[in-house]
Amino acid sequence: MEEKFYRKNDIGVTIEYYVIGEYINQGKKYRIYTDFVTDESTFTGIRLFVDLMIDNENYVVVEGEEKRRLLEEFHSEILNYTQQKEG
Repeated sequence: MEEKFYRKNDIGVTIEYYVIGEYINQGKKYRIYTDFVTDESTFTGIRLFVDLMIDNENYVVVEGEEKRRLLEEFHSEILNYTQQKEG
């Protein structure tokens, strides 16, 4: 998994994104990533994005309710993991 990648946005500007992690849900692999723009509505305080990975180069951007659900599940797994490590 690469730590950063570049993608053009809607108006053709190339944006640098940083991978937060991969998340496997129901046998599908998702990539969670950010451009480090502030977003206080998220658990991290930064804007997060989700891609459904088809293979190493192909993806489908996940939006809406599915994105929210996946990010909440990802966050819960991180919390569970860190709590187990702490105690």
